[in-house]
Amino acid sequence: LPGLLARIARQGINMPLQLGVTQDGRDAARHAVIMSQGGLVMPDREYYLSDDSKFKAYREAYLKHVEKMLAMSGQFDAAQAASSAAAILALETRIAKIQWNKVDNRDPVKTYNKLALDKLAALLPGFDWPQYFGATGMQGKMDYVLVRQPDFLSNLQAVLESTPLATWQAYCKWHVLNAYAPFLSKRFVDQDFAFSSVVLRGIPGQQPRWKRGVARVEEAMGEALGQLYVEKHFSPANKARMQALVDNMLLAYKDSISNLAWMSPDTKKAALEKLSKFRAKIAY
Repeated sequence: LPGLLARIARQGINMPLQLGVTQDGRDAARHAVIMSQGGLVMPDREYYLSDDSKFKAYREAYLKHVEKMLAMSGQFDAAQAASSAAAILALETRIAKIQWNKVDNRDPVKTYNKLALDKLAALLPGFDWPQYFGATGMQGKMDYVLVRQPDFLSNLQAVLESTPLATWQAYCKWHVLNAYAPFLSKRFVDQDFAFSSVVLRGIPGQQPRWKRGVARVEEAMGEALGQLYVEKHFSPANKARMQALVDNMLLAYKDSISNLAWMSPDTKKAALEKLSKFRAKIAY
């Protein structure tokens, strides 16, 4: 199961454990692997947990949507699709219960938890971490991870152990199907849009296929297209001009901070030290 979850997540599909690579929040010169909670299809945990009638309606619509999509896949008969949809919703609800809320997730201090790889076993014992990182392709490439929600890992243990393997299999099939629905035949595209866009977001109509195609290219090729744009339209002289502009802005900030009447000397010193660490990254 750890290897399966990792392989699916590596395809960009939402699994309970999500990995990404970004700047270390306390060392901007380094990149770090960040581990976050995940595993839900609906936008937020409240969609699964709230007693509000609006969210109850979302859950009812989601259950019917999952059942219909599973049946359309050809891997489930009608009875299996219905029972699997109910089991998937129950599993996602359990995952939602142990997730952090939006307020906690916005706390940069609370969500910065630097752990050596061998410490992960203390949070989630019994989970085959070498198999997991081996399947992600990251094994041996880092010595620590930044865990955003450590309590989620600790509480995931009970969910992993008490959920039947057949439910995890149906859950994984559903998440793969859900992620790729926009690329499948028209009936999958239409059903996915009917729930994800019409029901959840109130979007009444689908964009033309060509516009969706262009959007996908932009999503996948943004950096490469940006590189071509810079080569053609952003010369070294333009970069030097922008660098001078930023340097002048930094001098203006320094002058402003130094002359603030309401700021104490110690606070000014800390602010100027922070300003001195600013690194401008312009185009290339």
